[in-house]
Formats: sequence, structure tokens, C-alpha cells
Amino acid sequence: MRVGLLIGIFLKYIIALFPVFLILFSKLVSGKTKIKWVLVTLFIPFILKTMVYVVVMQQGDALQMHGSIVLGGFAPAIPLIWYISAWSIYFYFKIKHETPKRKKGTKIIAGVLLAILVVWSLVFSFNIYKKQEAKTILQCGSEKIFTKNMEANKLYFTSNHISKNASANYIGDHENNNIILKDDIYKNTVSRLKDCIRISDELKLIYPQNSIYTKHWVWEKDTFEVNSTIMFSSEESVCITDKRGYDEHLIWKLQYGDNSIKTNSDSFLFEMDDITQTVKAESIEFSKHFVGTTYSFHDNKYIFRTSINDSSKIILWKFSKYGEFLKEVHINLPSNVILEAGKGHYISHIKIDKNKIEFRVYEIYQGNQKQKWENICSYHTVVIENTI
Repeated sequence: MRVGLLIGIFLKYIIALFPVFLILFSKLVSGKTKIKWVLVTLFIPFILKTMVYVVVMQQGDALQMHGSIVLGGFAPAIPLIWYISAWSIYFYFKIKHETPKRKKGTKIIAGVLLAILVVWSLVFSFNIYKKQEAKTILQCGSEKIFTKNMEANKLYFTSNHISKNASANYIGDHENNNIILKDDIYKNTVSRLKDCIRISDELKLIYPQNSIYTKHWVWEKDTFEVNSTIMFSSEESVCITDKRGYDEHLIWKLQYGDNSIKTNSDSFLFEMDDITQTVKAESIEFSKHFVGTTYSFHDNKYIFRTSINDSSKIILWKFSKYGEFLKEVHINLPSNVILEAGKGHYISHIKIDKNKIEFRVYEIYQGNQKQKWENICSYHTVVIENTI
């Protein structure tokens, strides 16, 4: 791998600098004239290459960049402008100083090369213009929905919390204030979009046909929405830990959580008396990657988890002790409570009685250098009426 990379770098410099050596050892000129041509052939192509690099890097999301890797087909622009300009200068040098008999062939080659350079530059410039942002449809914090030049009906979305590749940025079409989502849009993108358009009274998401968002889920008939109140909100501080370094929410889960519930690709798994009961999850809120906080109370089992589709909701599932599905509850957090993206949201300290259900929703993130890189915690104590 390293040998191939070294060979590639070596060839790159050979192609770009070979015209310089051809002029340096040419017998057509000498003295100061040769030095002038060598310097021109060496520095002008390098300056042009640097300018193209700056243009490409400045396009940001328009060229779908991630780190230093430029996607979308524009990466070759940087070395190509270097190669073509260096060889163009060399052919111009030959035409200017060769004998009349040999100039004709050199002019033909130089003309073809120049034509390629002009056409390629026009195509490259047009593609950059076409991909540039044209109009912002909605700005929500650091995220925004926008269109690009030459694509007035296509919508794009920038977010720090979704994958930065060419397919993830395009979200669908814009028609009559509706965002008609593309077929293969990611769940995480939809979640961020829903959070974003919440501030708009006009924009509405239209989901793809036969997608998970339009599917009729079996558990929907037993799904309920309830509103919650916040009993207490703590200040941010360094997380309370025990001698093992476990945070307070994890300590509670180890002591009181029900560890008999797991997930596979599409189901909840209930382990009871050396037998595993499989219950297919017929809910759009199911995630095979994250069970949530599990808790047993009387003859029922409960799962609490933040919603994967709406950051303003907590999802609660209720099962019998044998794993039979009973209810799915969407707990709406108060409008002044925002679970910030990029933080860990854990649920613990669950209390259930006949009148109410109480639990904590933590927000945890790694502190900065000033905070000695320690985990910073805060939490909301959420209360709902026990009608489930």
C-alpha cells in the first residue's frame, strides 16, 4: 500500500516537473532566457494548482467534502490544472524558439492541449456553479435546508449529525411547501429534519411510499401519546461516579434495571428461566442497536428510551412478565426541554406507582480541556400520570 502511494506521488511530480527539465536541458535558449522559462514553467502551474485547490476547498457542502477528501468528481481538478498548464507553457516555449519547419507540428499538439484545457475548465466551472447553494429554505441553528443552482426543486440538508456523503445531503424535492423525501433517506436524517422544520408553520414532510414511515405498524392500535411535566432540572456538573468510574445513571441501572431484555435485528428478546421469548417489534421506534432502560414492576416489564424519530419524545413500552406486548406510549416532553444532539441521553431512577410514573433523563457529554476532559452531566426529572 505504501509502495503504491510512493510510486503515485513520484509519477505525479515526474509528469508536472518534466517540462521544467526539458527546458532546462534544451539547446534552443541559454543564459537568462533559459532561467526565465524555467522559473515560469515551475511557478505558474504551481500557483494555478493552488488557486484551484482554494476554490474547491471553499465550496464546502456544495462539493460534498469530508475532511480533506473532496468527493463529487472534483478531486482531479487540482493535479490536472498543474499538469496541463506546465505542458502548455512548454509547448509555447517550443513554438516561440523552434525553427519554422518544426513549429507546425508543435502548434497542432499545443492547440489540442489548449482546447482540452479550455473545455475542461468550462465544464469544471459550470459544475461548481451548478452545485453551489442558491437559496436557503429554512435555517435552524447550524442546520439548514437549501436549494442549489440549476436545481430549484431539489432540496439539500446540512447537519453536523448526519453522514456527509453525496447521497445523504440530498433529501428530496420541494413542491408547494412540501418536502417530498427521497426513497432511501436515513432515519437519522428524518429525525433531524423533523426537529428542524418544527420552527416552521409551512413546511411539511411527505414520506416515500411503502417506507417505514408510511407502513401500518401492528402496535399502532395500542400506541398512546401523553404529555409530561418536569419536576426538577439539575445544573450541569461533573458526573457523580463510584470507585469503578460508573456514572450515577449506570449505577442505578446495575442495581435496579432488568437485564433480561435484549434485542436482535427486529425483535425484543426476553430471557426467562433459561428460555428466550422472542417478540417481534412492530413499531417504527424500534432500534436493534439500543434497547434502552429496562425495568420490572409488579407483573410487568417496561422499556424507556429516547425516540429515534423525534427528539422531543420519550418512548415507553409495556410488556407482561412473559414478554407479551401491552402498550407503546409516546411521552411528549415540555416545549422548553430540548434534548441536544451530540449528547448522551440516558434514562434512570424510574419510579412507578398507581398515580404517576417518574424518571430521569440525563444529558451527558465530554467536557473540554478546562473541564479536564471529564464527563459533564445534567438531568431532568420527568413525571407523567400513570394511565398505562
